[in-house]
Amino acid sequence: MDDYTEPGCAYWPFKTQEKPHTIRAEGAAPILVVGTTGDPATPYSSAEKLAKGFAKATPLTRVGEGHGAFGKGSACIDLAMDAHLTDGTMPAEGTRCG
Repeated sequence: MDDYTEPGCAYWPFKTQEKPHTIRAEGAAPILVVGTTGDPATPYSSAEKLAKGFAKATPLTRVGEGHGAFGKGSACIDLAMDAHLTDGTMPAEGTRCG
């Protein structure tokens, strides 16, 4: 089986007693949330929701197909992620990269 057809967590034989809850990451450094519009494994809407849930997050969008964003041929994405990881620089709000 490939990565996209593996059974999901619904079939995992272990159950948790924890209930879903929101993690706001209050007090954390700014968080960069990167999402790809055509990602078959992690829907873009999940990245949007995640970014909105954190206290200080900036979304970065890769417009394209495939799983992941870094190293997929978008200099815009790669440079933005490099800048965030090396010196904490955040891209402008609403940045969309091809």
